Amino acid sequence: MTVVGESPALWGKRIVSHQKYVAARQIGDIMAEQSIEFRYDTQLLIEGCEMDEDDLREYIINNFVGDSYAGGGDEDLMKVHYHTNEPWKILEYCRTLGEIFDIVVEDMDRQSRGLQG
Repeated sequence: MTVVGESPALWGKRIVSHQKYVAARQIGDIMAEQSIEFRYDTQLLIEGCEMDEDDLREYIINNFVGDSYAGGGDEDLMKVHYHTNEPWKILEYCRTLGEIFDIVVEDMDRQSRGLQG
């Protein structure tokens, strides 16, 4: 059988029996749990942010536990993308910088298990 829609580690892999499928899925789930230190992929836009993009990056990295910061923009519109276990703190802080919108918080642990994030 070919696995589709399950753990990303198994997508497209050929599984010979149901028992091997279950065992492989369990291994995939264990690997996913071990590899995701910061569970929530937090993304948003800030309108009217007067902070320089480099200063914003430095502030977030130095004041919020997480990794994989990506962002940029200008005083009109700034994009923030950060992996953290406390997305609400990122949202609270960014709200102090301007109007936040297009907010996305995805659970990468659930996604790694083939579930909706």
